[in-house]
Amino acid sequence: MKSHLRTRAFVLCFLPFAILLTTSFWMMQRFVQTTVREGLLTSLRDSQTVSRHDLQAALAACGTHPECDLHLTRADSISSPVESYGSRFQLQSLGNVDQATRPIQEKLHTLFLELAFASVLIALLCSFGSSASIVNPIATVVSHLRNAVRTGKLGEIDPQPSPIVEIQELAQIYNQAAISVHAAGERLSSAYLQFVGSLANALDARDQYTAGHSRRVSELSCALAVALRLPAEDVERIRIGALLHDIGKIGVSDSVLQKPGRLTDEEFDQVKQHPVIGRRILEGVHGFAEYLPAVELHHENWNGTGYPHGQRETETPIDARIIHVADAYDAMTTDRSYRRGMTHEKALSILVENAGVQFDPDFVAAFLMLPREILTGLSAAVETPDNAERAEPASVI
Repeated sequence: MKSHLRTRAFVLCFLPFAILLTTSFWMMQRFVQTTVREGLLTSLRDSQTVSRHDLQAALAACGTHPECDLHLTRADSISSPVESYGSRFQLQSLGNVDQATRPIQEKLHTLFLELAFASVLIALLCSFGSSASIVNPIATVVSHLRNAVRTGKLGEIDPQPSPIVEIQELAQIYNQAAISVHAAGERLSSAYLQFVGSLANALDARDQYTAGHSRRVSELSCALAVALRLPAEDVERIRIGALLHDIGKIGVSDSVLQKPGRLTDEEFDQVKQHPVIGRRILEGVHGFAEYLPAVELHHENWNGTGYPHGQRETETPIDARIIHVADAYDAMTTDRSYRRGMTHEKALSILVENAGVQFDPDFVAAFLMLPREILTGLSAAVETPDNAERAEPASVI
């Protein structure tokens, strides 16, 4: 994978340079031919006068060679035969090499500076293009991984076109991993919900009178939350919290929970510990933190007379206030070991009477607006005149 990546990056950067250098050498060839011709002509036009003595001394060094290099007037020159006149005379052409090549050197210097600048510019553009095609997809993956660390959810990334096959494969593998993690999370969530249901069923099974209580309170709480137009994620959180709201009663003895008569003050103090016990049970379990307020605070009253902390009004989270209303309604309309269940109308009248005392008045008003078939269908009330006569507005435990 690394070798393929390097090969593509090398080709991507090398190809523009190859084209540039090939074109540059072709232009230099044409340029040198033209400049040399112009330089020699210029040197001939601008030839300086040389003394006879200096010229004889310089030509003497050439000996019998028809062409030779000379040093005249502090400059390098070249002598070449033009025409012979017998054996005694020969016409020689003298050209100043330094003067002829100076324009070439100056133009070549300018050309190479321009080529160097163009090469650096192309290298930068090529580097930016190469790095963007490699870095951008990787940066997207890193960003999603950081977001997964922050939120605990590994989301998929949108496929981005890339000329590098390995980058495309990286994005595909990441998305496959995200799908696998999501599927594993769904399975874990399903197992977790089954565990919650098992806990609620185990609690309700301890007492024939409370069988199904946690499920009914959860359904009533969800109906009230929907009526209050809470977001779907809040409704789901309230549903689970209501299923677990009485989990702390596991720590209360059966002799107290199933006592056929009224509880003594000491026994009631034991029952009042179940919200705190429930919190202690769940706070050590990963993933249950968002349900702790519903478990611990669903017996807090609007006027501050509830337990365990005596919170007032909106000091109590909305989850616990909703569950408090649903829990009271179901407790009043179902049979218990010490009394028969109340009628639907009687239970609603007690909710209204205690609105602003025990319960959030706005939530009671919304609860009263729920269709009767929803309330009575979820509640296990036996609505008979005898029930109404024997029922007493007892505190919900």
